[in-house]
Order: sequence, then C-alpha cells, then structure tokens
Amino acid sequence: MLLSAVIQLDSARPGFVPRDQGRAVQAWFMRQIERYDPALSAALHAHDGSKPYTCSSLNGFRPARRPDSLELRLGEPGWIRITTFHEILSALLWDRILPELPEVLALGDATLRIHWATVDRERHPWANHISPRTLLESHLSAPGDPQRHFGLRLASPTTFKQRERHMAVPLPELMIVGWLRRWNDHCGIQLPEDMVDYVAQNVVLSRFQLQTEAVRFGQAVTIGCVGTCTYHVLDGDPYRLRLLQALADFSFYCGTGHRTTRGMGQTQPQ
Repeated sequence: MLLSAVIQLDSARPGFVPRDQGRAVQAWFMRQIERYDPALSAALHAHDGSKPYTCSSLNGFRPARRPDSLELRLGEPGWIRITTFHEILSALLWDRILPELPEVLALGDATLRIHWATVDRERHPWANHISPRTLLESHLSAPGDPQRHFGLRLASPTTFKQRERHMAVPLPELMIVGWLRRWNDHCGIQLPEDMVDYVAQNVVLSRFQLQTEAVRFGQAVTIGCVGTCTYHVLDGDPYRLRLLQALADFSFYCGTGHRTTRGMGQTQPQ
C-alpha cells in the first residue's frame, strides 16, 4: 500500500524553531516504528539502500523575522506528512501508529498538540492511499492515447546527489532514477530498468518556475529548488508513456531527489 498520512497539529506554546524540521520529524517517526516493531526499526537503520518512507518538515507555520526560523504562535495550526510505500511499513503506519498517536509531539524546542490524522485526499490535498498495482493499472488500462506531458510541483527544496555534488535542477533523467529505484525496491512489482534510458533520451524539461532555497541541518547547508515544472515526452511509445505517468504519480509518495526522508523533495503531480 502507498500511504500519504497528514497529521494536523497546533502549537502548545509560543516560540521559535529552526525552519528545517525534517530531520526531527524523521527521528520522531523512527521512534514510533521502534515502539511497535523493534525488528523493523533495526532493519531500516541497517539498510543502506533507498528508504521506503518520506517525512516532511513542519508545514503551515509562518516564517519568523529571524533568519531560517519559524514562529509558533499559541494555537496556530500546522501539519506534518509521513508517506510509506512498503507493504509491511504501510501496514504498521495504518494499523498501529496513526490510530494510537500521542496527544503531544515534541520536535526539538517545539511542543505541538496532535488533533487528527488522515489518509483521505478529500480531507487534505497532501493525503491519499492506493495500492501500487491499482496505481499502475489505472495508467496501463486507461482508454485513449496517453498524454505526452506531465507537471510536478516541488513543494520543498529538491536536489539530486551526483557523486559528492548536489544538482538543484530537476532534470528528468535525474528524477526517474530515484522514482524507479524506490518503486522496484519496495512496491513488489518490477518495472523495466531501461526506463532510465528512455527518459534520458525522450523527456525534456519544457517549462518551469523554480527558485533555489537552502536547507540547513545543523551546520550543513544543501541548496534545492522549489516551484513547478512541466515535462514533454518526444517519443510517444504508449507503453513507456503509461509507465512514466505512473511513476510521476508515484512521486507523490516516494518524493523526488535526495534526502526525502528529511523533508526534501516533497512532490505533488499537477
């Protein structure tokens, strides 16, 4: 199951916190996993490959006047988002973690009250759930010719690691590598590896409104891009197009680029 869970919060006390809270949200989520399934938690920590989840930073709170900070006003609402795309982890999130959320969430110096959580898109635009097979078949069995373009909103800073460098430009050949790897690693349905070559040769970034934004984890600074982008497919092979559209939709759950477990690369298909 692909799950995107939104957890609605408000501030239990006023104050200021660093703007980039993705690492703190990840640490909290990992504690919840360890609470219910220590073996799964240990396996996730030990696994060197792609991770089957993403975590957002704090959303909805206003930027403070002081640099790189958020101002938390008493009772002001906000939210965080957790996604999972592995059957076992999704079951744990659905069956145990979400129904038994604590009343209070502590993120560093922030004390936040939890009000509700949802995986229902009608309740929150960043929530949803679907099985990998249903998502894939909805594209493969769709009537008519598939569209030769798709759009994305990169809602949090997005970057791509190449060797020891970061690239803050969402080129299609960089995006597809992460989407395909996460799908094949965790979704139980193998898609052809040559999709990477197909995208590199046939998909172009045709329109974009992007700006760069820095993310700070302690002393480390990473530059990413945020905004919207549209891609055009030159080769209209129907099967490859349908697979590409499915993977673009999958990006809603798996994120795009590097450090998606720490709040980066939050992606919304347009």
